[in-house]
Amino acid sequence: MTGCRAAAVLALTIAALGCSSQRTQRGYEYMPDMTASVPYDTFARNRVTRSGMTQQVPVRGTIPRGFLPIHYANTPADAARAGRELSFPQPPDTKTVEQGKQLYETFAVPAAGAPLFQAATANLNPWTEVKVDTDNADREPLLLISGEKDHTVPWTITNASFKQQKDNPGITEIVEIPGRGHAVTIDSGWHEVADKALAFIQRFV
Repeated sequence: MTGCRAAAVLALTIAALGCSSQRTQRGYEYMPDMTASVPYDTFARNRVTRSGMTQQVPVRGTIPRGFLPIHYANTPADAARAGRELSFPQPPDTKTVEQGKQLYETFAVPAAGAPLFQAATANLNPWTEVKVDTDNADREPLLLISGEKDHTVPWTITNASFKQQKDNPGITEIVEIPGRGHAVTIDSGWHEVADKALAFIQRFV
């Protein structure tokens, strides 16, 4: 205990010496870099970077701030011109188009946009209607399914939900379906998803 007391007294003494009796004057700074960071001149040499210079070449494909790489004006005439000149980068796929048409005619239903806005602003609203109790110990086993090519709810979002549920004492698993998009449960490959979900359920019934 004597050693601890001595260390405490020493720490308090050093802290007191760093203070100034004049309120308008700054006390002694033991770690000045913590108070005022070291500035880096744009064109100065820098031993931290690989090139040895502070200013770095932009990452390939980076779009400069304030620059929009679209060569069309915001006018009806240029909108029509863009429609004539621009094309989808992937070649036409009749099978995909027909499947998309069938899915649209079968499942597309006009609905209110409120749930989408509630989900989009959930992190800003403490009383959001879409709040999930991730600490609920009474919930059943949970399987999260993500499509590899889902750009609407990509893997990063599904995996973030998985990480939130990992602290729950209930069973939580995640699976990614290769080559599948957002319509993973209703397109022509839904059987694969159903088989995985059924196998998961059968483990607990």
